[in-house]
Formats: sequence, structure tokens, C-alpha cells
Amino acid sequence: METFKVEICGLHIDVFQHVNNCRFFEFMEAARWDFIKKKNPNLLTTCQKLGIIVPVININIDFKREAKFGDTLIVQSKIENIYDTTFTQKQVIINQKTQKEITNATVTSCLVDFNLKRKIDIKGKYFDLIASMQV
Repeated sequence: METFKVEICGLHIDVFQHVNNCRFFEFMEAARWDFIKKKNPNLLTTCQKLGIIVPVININIDFKREAKFGDTLIVQSKIENIYDTTFTQKQVIINQKTQKEITNATVTSCLVDFNLKRKIDIKGKYFDLIASMQV
């Protein structure tokens, strides 16, 4: 599982003096881009050449605990499953100090032909693009 660190600062805090739940989506998005760069640095260039985009199409998230100013959060990410036209990524955010889970999510993405604006079958010639990140 790849990790991405987030230091909670003033701009992350809401009027209730904790991280607003909306911010966790941003942390996970940043961690997904970092995950791609670490696992397959050529993926985005390859997709651009092929006219493919990789959008998130569903996020199922479970908020468990709050995070506060000064906390350091670790976002863990891994490819969980690869299906015919989608793949899922498991993401867990942990408080580095307490080692307690703050939130977790299952993120579903797909490959889309940018010109045709429709999903592309992953299992086939594009399987290796996604499977390379599962290692």
C-alpha cells in the first residue's frame, strides 16, 4: 500500500475546529495522483497519447473520527480490484500519532475514450495499464 502524508494546517480547519469532511476527498485525490506517479510514472503520458482519461465515477466513504489542527494524516492507497470496465482503489486515512483510522473509502474509476466519451474495456489491451499499479 502506498502512503501520502498530509499535515493539517489552518486552511483545513472549519468553524467547528476540525477538518471538514469535504477536505478528506481532497486529501484522497492528492494521494491518488501521488499513487499513480509512484506506481506507474508513465501512465498519464501513455493515456494522453492513447486519448484516454481516468475519471473517478463513484466514491463510497465512511467517516469514523475527526482530525484536528496539527494532526499528521497518512493516506494509504492500493488498487483493490480490476473489473471489465472499472477498477476500485481502497483508501484509508490514519492519524499518524494515534494510529487510529479517520476515514476509509472505496473509489471506483474507469478508462474513458476522450473523443468518443465512453468507457473502454479494461480487461484486454488496457489491462496492463491498471495492473501495473496493483503490484
